Amino acid sequence: MPTVTTKVFKSGNSQAIRLPKGWRLATSSVEIEKTARGMLIIDPKAEQKRVKALAKLYGSCPEFPTVKQLPPPSKNCSKAYGTPGPI
Repeated sequence: MPTVTTKVFKSGNSQAIRLPKGWRLATSSVEIEKTARGMLIIDPKAEQKRVKALAKLYGSCPEFPTVKQLPPPSKNCSKAYGTPGPI
């Protein structure tokens, strides 16, 4: 995944991050989680789409070992992304 450097600026009493055009989000809200490396920004709508797509594939390959069906996305995605919880 590419990394970009961008500007942090003040918007009213809040801080904001300017996202480059190619990184625009198709949602009006995101979840932000503190991690050991900094912050993780999660688009919950995109995550739900990924889980639905994986659920459709579930059982489609007979050679694939049997696994439990994926649980629905949770509010705290740290377990799914393998990152530590809030610091």
